[in-house]
Amino acid sequence: MLARGYSLTTTADEQVLRDVGALAPGDLVRTRLERGAFDAVVVSVDDRVDDRGS
Repeated sequence: MLARGYSLTTTADEQVLRDVGALAPGDLVRTRLERGAFDAVVVSVDDRVDDRGS
């Protein structure tokens, strides 16, 4: 999956993130890529759906 260009983001307690409703500004997340990972702090959350319906 990661080799195809996807990433996997988890919450601080290592739960897979599927919905932005699980996040709040200031939360820590970890994103795994094909080659490595990075940690980030959530600055803002936008639960609007884009024009493609995703």
